[in-house]
Amino acid sequence: MIKVSVIVPVYNVEMYLTQCLDSLVNQTIDSKEIIIVNDGSTDNSLEIALKYEREYDFVKVINKNNGGGSSAQNVGIKNAGGEYILYVDSDDFIDLDSLEYLYDTAYHWNLDIVKGKYYVYYEDSKSISRKSEKQKIPSENKVISGDIYLKEAIDAGCYEVVSCINLYRRSYLLDNNLLFPEGICYDDHENTLRCLIEFKNRIMQTDRLFYYYRQRSGSMTKSPDIRKAFDIVCVINLMLKFIKSSNLDNETHSYALKAVSSTFYQLTCLCGRLKFKELYKVRRALSKDIIQVVKAYSINRYVKVKNNLFIYSPILIYFYYKLKRSRFS
Repeated sequence: MIKVSVIVPVYNVEMYLTQCLDSLVNQTIDSKEIIIVNDGSTDNSLEIALKYEREYDFVKVINKNNGGGSSAQNVGIKNAGGEYILYVDSDDFIDLDSLEYLYDTAYHWNLDIVKGKYYVYYEDSKSISRKSEKQKIPSENKVISGDIYLKEAIDAGCYEVVSCINLYRRSYLLDNNLLFPEGICYDDHENTLRCLIEFKNRIMQTDRLFYYYRQRSGSMTKSPDIRKAFDIVCVINLMLKFIKSSNLDNETHSYALKAVSSTFYQLTCLCGRLKFKELYKVRRALSKDIIQVVKAYSINRYVKVKNNLFIYSPILIYFYYKLKRSRFS
């Protein structure tokens, strides 16, 4: 049996793909497969991936038309044969003993999800931040349920929606249809919430840093774009639809809506970097349901202030970020 399937969605990352794949093919675990899903790359990414497929019998390349990262991840899930699944973005990389540690933890404690932590790797300076190491929940390194994790993480200010730092039991994802919504960015927000609280599960937040998240100019999540803003609005609507249709207890329901407010904060940050007219287009697209939730729920005071500024006075958000850019330019 294959212990872990690593799914790597690839789109135009020829500069970084070799470092990513080297960190995967050299993993210390004794049973693994690496599924590279080329999502219509127009550079040399596919050729690099095929080179690894020829060299290693546990590497498989799937070539598809461009459909976005979530589409590529879903294709990978459906073609995986491992007991557990790890997603790795193709411009990131991981420590060489990561799969062994994550799998051994999952197997020993019979877990559905093992959560790790990440380094931030700054491409320009080649420096590394260990910020997430300091973010702890009270039940760290203990077996808990997803709803408990959601509450503790939000209260501790360390709620993460990054799917790449989680090892998932494949059957847990497939049996519960926990795939990613396709065709939109920021899909992790909806998927993470569903993975945590839609079904009964066993989860552990470990203290292990293993994932190197590369921050670079031009990356998908860092470039402001009005289409991405509307994607976040779409994701928020999906989250609200899920929450309304779920039979959650009152406390979990409240924390789920706090998670929505956290996603809205990402919208606020992105819209602050848009053109003035674009910002107002996004504000007008907000439904009454979204506005009511954001006004009533928040993960902390800072987020509440910025979210409400965007709702009541988008122009202040615009000038806040304009001033911020001018200070650091």
